[in-house]
This record gives sequence, structure tokens and C-alpha cells, in this order.
Amino acid sequence: MDKAVIIGTYEFLGFSLCKSLLEKGYQVNGIHLDLEEEDFFLEEKRMEVGRNANFNELSLEDWKQQNFRESDSVLIIISVYDYFVKNKIRALLKDKQFWNTSYPRFIKSKILMLLPIQLLVKNNEEIREEHELDVLHDLFEKFTDHPSLTSVYIPTLFGPCQPQQFIFQQTFLHRLGNNVKPVLKNHEWIFDAIYIEDSVNKIFDIFEKKSIKSCYLKNTVNDSWLKCAKSLAIETNEVRGTEKEDLFIDSKVPAESVEASGELLDGLKKQKDHLERILSFNNMWLE
Repeated sequence: MDKAVIIGTYEFLGFSLCKSLLEKGYQVNGIHLDLEEEDFFLEEKRMEVGRNANFNELSLEDWKQQNFRESDSVLIIISVYDYFVKNKIRALLKDKQFWNTSYPRFIKSKILMLLPIQLLVKNNEEIREEHELDVLHDLFEKFTDHPSLTSVYIPTLFGPCQPQQFIFQQTFLHRLGNNVKPVLKNHEWIFDAIYIEDSVNKIFDIFEKKSIKSCYLKNTVNDSWLKCAKSLAIETNEVRGTEKEDLFIDSKVPAESVEASGELLDGLKKQKDHLERILSFNNMWLE
């Protein structure tokens, strides 16, 4: 049986990847980092995959204590993206000894690293400093020579279980009774948006091809983030001063087009309906 380890197994992208791997018949060790923050969806996620005999939840410390043999050939997914969008990169990287010694431990494994697209922005030091991208770059550098590394750079994702750090989810929460006004966070990429399931399908397609070592995802629908924002009546006039032409994506990293499985509005409706169900189940505010 194929084996996989996911660091970030209950996070937005990590959880969707976890479900997909289980459906493919993988045995999955899911590593969860407690970020000490409110998560409406955590218990439902635990229940959903916890019923699967092929899933085992571990802390990072538990995994470190296991006899991880160099001969073990497993797929290791590191969902850096999920921690970036929550501004929790330092929580992911705080065990410096683990990350500094992980390369030889992973040498016979396949590594799939999911990174924020902001890492590809060149010639803009303000963006790099704002997002602490140098910290992420240091992590990525530890794995760049790995013989079986695939790195995929991810824009904004939306759909059920989107974290409330994203303005789409904040807007739904506000309309359902949360008094906190939606605010666009610095870590949100406003130049593209992809439905979560479409991104997962594409990520596995890229990984299984084996010919692509590095790429970023791009929706075939132009201005998808802006179209989603406008459909939710989010004020976009002063979203951000940076224009598309001011963003220089590293030309050495190719784009992989993601075909949408449905309309953007359908994905947003699924996100809203799921959120309403979770809030109702937990007897939280609903207007």
C-alpha cells in the first residue's frame, strides 16, 4: 500500500489533499500543528477522516519519535501554503532542529511542497519583507537539491472550509451574524483564485506526471479573484495599490493551467452553504 505523510493535515489545502489520498487508497499519517486559534471546521474534519482505518493522526513530535527509516519510500506533503495564509509560518518552523536535520531523513522519499505564489514575486522587496518570505526561502533552500522534490506555488483558494483569514469567508461570516467587518489581509493573493477541489486534482496530476518539478497554478478564468469579490459586493476600488504589471513572477517557473469544474459562483455557494451548516450545528450566530 502507498504511504503518505501530510504536514498540515487539517488545514484548508492539506485536508483536501488528505481526503483525496485516502480515496486513492493511500495509508496516511496526518500531522497536525495546534495553532491555538478558533477553527470552526476542525472537529468535523477529525470525524470525517478518523473513521478511515488508513488514517492516523500524529503530532510533529510523535512523528519525530518514530523510527523513521531511510529506506521508507513515502510521499511527504508539506503544506507551507496553509501556514502562510494564516500568518503562522513561524509555528511551522519553530522546531529548527527537525527542519535542519530532515533532509537526510527524507532522502528516499518523494516530497511535494506546496508554497504561496508570493514566493515567486521578484524585484519587490516590500512584498518580501511584508510576508517574511526570506524565512520561507530558507526552508525551501534546505530541499532544493532533493532528487524527488516537486514544488507547486498556489494562489488564493476558495471553497468549503476556507479559513477566515480570507475576505470571501469573512464576508460570509459577517452576513451570518459576525459583527467583525471584513478586512483584506496582507497574505491574500488578489490576482487569481481557484476552487479548492480543482487545485487538488491539478496538484496530483502534476505530481503523477513526474516531468514537472516546479510550477505555479493559474486559473483559466481571467481575473477570477476579482470576479468572486465583485459577486460578493466586496469593495475592490482600493483593494491594493500594486497592479498586475508591477508583479514580476519568476519566468523560470512555468504556469500550469487549472480548468474550472464549475462556475465561480457555484464554488462560492458551496462555501457559504457549508459554513451555514457548521455554524448552525454549533449553535453559533446566524441571521
